[in-house]
Amino acid sequence: MQVIPDNYYEGNLLDETLLINMPDGKPITLFIARKDGQVSAVAYEMSEPGYCSTLRVLIGLDTVLFLACAP
Repeated sequence: MQVIPDNYYEGNLLDETLLINMPDGKPITLFIARKDGQVSAVAYEMSEPGYCSTLRVLIGLDTVLFLACAP
């Protein structure tokens, strides 16, 4: 399963990352997808404790949404 389609990036998504701290202090690693030298999408993982284990969600955003949310 993919959260960023193959045609959105070139190379390996694990090669370019950015570590940020969320407002609650939790660190999140962004996996940055580039196509033709431009950021095309971003993926990240979030997790929270569940009833019997940790719930993990992998989220992918294309640049239209990502750039709208960027400071």
